[in-house]
Amino acid sequence: MHCVFHGLRKAALTRLADAGCTTHELAAISGHKTLSEVERYTKGADQARLARAAMEGIGDQSVKPEPGKVSKPLNRLEKKLG
Repeated sequence: MHCVFHGLRKAALTRLADAGCTTHELAAISGHKTLSEVERYTKGADQARLARAAMEGIGDQSVKPEPGKVSKPLNRLEKKLG
C-alpha cells in the first residue's frame, strides 16, 4: 500500500473528528490556516453526532422497525455508531 502524507493527515483528522474534536482543535493540530479546509473532516462526524442526538431525543416514542427492514443508509449509520 502506498501512503502519502496528505492521506495520513486526512485519516488522522477524520478519526479525531469522529472522536469529538472541534474544528478549531483540528486546525490547531493540523496547522490548517482556514477552518473551511478542516470542516471537510468534521462534516461526516458532525452529521453522525446530530443523527444520534436526534434519535436519542425521540426516546420511547419511536417505533423500532423489524430487523432487516431498515434502510441501507440507516444500517450503515447504526453499524458506524456501534
